[in-house]
Amino acid sequence: MKHNFKISLAALFTGMLFFASCDKPKVYEPIGEGGQKIIKIQVYGGLASGFDASNLAFSPSSTSEIIEMNLEYVAPSVSDKDVVCEVDVDLAAITSYNATQTSPLKQYLPLPTTAYKFAKQTVTIKAGQTTSSGFQIEFNPSLIDGSKNFMIPVSIKTISGAAAGTVKAPGTGTAYFHFIGNPLAGTYNLTAGGRYNCSAVGDQGWAPQAGWAYPAALVIPANFALAAIPSSKFVAPVTPTITSVYVANLGAGTDRDYFLEVDPSVTTVTNVNVTLTASFEGGISNIRWFQKTYDPATKRFILLWTYNNQPGGVGNDRIIYEVLTKP
Repeated sequence: MKHNFKISLAALFTGMLFFASCDKPKVYEPIGEGGQKIIKIQVYGGLASGFDASNLAFSPSSTSEIIEMNLEYVAPSVSDKDVVCEVDVDLAAITSYNATQTSPLKQYLPLPTTAYKFAKQTVTIKAGQTTSSGFQIEFNPSLIDGSKNFMIPVSIKTISGAAAGTVKAPGTGTAYFHFIGNPLAGTYNLTAGGRYNCSAVGDQGWAPQAGWAYPAALVIPANFALAAIPSSKFVAPVTPTITSVYVANLGAGTDRDYFLEVDPSVTTVTNVNVTLTASFEGGISNIRWFQKTYDPATKRFILLWTYNNQPGGVGNDRIIYEVLTKP
């Protein structure tokens, strides 16, 4: 899938993506006045949206995601000659970035070469123009470990043919493509549970029987029919402390997602801060949570809740029970 860089970095992870702060120092670009001349990677988020907005997150089953970029010449006047720039992967920029971060959660590993395609190349801004033709980087998300932070910077390495004094933009001369990881991300097996539907208003007083605790079976009213949940799901990284996964059997990409927030460093069973996408929550009512926990010893999420399938409705005509365990 091809993404226009401007669009993909402004709206990436719609319904699923939050951006974690990476505390990149702000670098303000000189404007094209007073003889200052720069070349930058156009529509890269460094000034308008910040480092966070270039966080990438794709479907883990995708094998090809393409992002297209352009170079831009910013100066008091256009060049009367072709300006030729060499662009390449810049691994030294990862080292430089990591040196500014003290938290391990904000450190990045180089993205494995198997997970992207980008060849060293020359990009030309034609005489009389301010923008180059497009060049692109291709990612293979299926080969990216979602539990880890990865980065692959692309930098303007050399400039030729430009007027004297033209330099690489200090802030947007490097595009920091990065994937925020979370140690809790990965494929989880459904070890218990289901989605239970009632065709009419359900048992309004339903709650787990007194003393219930996993792995004991739930007593489900006879007027609720089981709708099977997929046997495994991918829990996707969003930030170092937030992951996302679709609710029950409602399907990926439907904006019916859980956002599960828990500190990966926890060592005891803890309550999970669960939020739902606004579009999903707006179409249901009477949400009642009975359990939302994470156990680091067993790598297990237990999610048990009910809701009414209509906004403003009464009763609990859906019971959602999911025990997701990481192998």
